[in-house]
Amino acid sequence: MEQTKAQNYKKRYHVGITYKQLTKECIICGFNKVVGLHHIDENRKNNNSNNLIGLCPNHHQMYHNYRYREEITNLLRNRGYKIELNKDLLRPV
Repeated sequence: MEQTKAQNYKKRYHVGITYKQLTKECIICGFNKVVGLHHIDENRKNNNSNNLIGLCPNHHQMYHNYRYREEITNLLRNRGYKIELNKDLLRPV
């Protein structure tokens, strides 16, 4: 039981460190007051640090809005992120 608690603590601690590193500033504009995590592959369960980026609220909202998704995706690609754009997500439902 104690070993499980220790493993869970280490896991949460590692996620906390990763979160702090990734949310120092928006990778698009450099804004650093409020920054959230975005899952590149949009899978909430994939918390691999290679799948997480920090985005300010504006750029995060723009990414999830079909009108700006392609623009934000291109900005991220220009910064070296490999993002596959699902064309079905570009059209409104």
